[in-house]
Amino acid sequence: MNPPQNSLKLQPLVWIDQESCVQCGNCSNSLPQVFGADDDGTAFVHRPSGASPELIQQAMDQCSGSCIHWQQTPLSDANQP
Repeated sequence: MNPPQNSLKLQPLVWIDQESCVQCGNCSNSLPQVFGADDDGTAFVHRPSGASPELIQQAMDQCSGSCIHWQQTPLSDANQP
């Protein structure tokens, strides 16, 4: 008998390592629909689906602190096709 196959689908999710953030503002200035900055300038993700993966990748490439990353996360059952 074959083990059940895991049909869990993954999606990329952007996240910021806030301890590595250098408060340059590049991400929040270039893609404010995805990134924001708190009072001290530390970046955060406020809407991970706010732009295409290509635009998010461009913001990642411009990050002075190299603190923006992709993580593979499971889609919830409600979001799976």
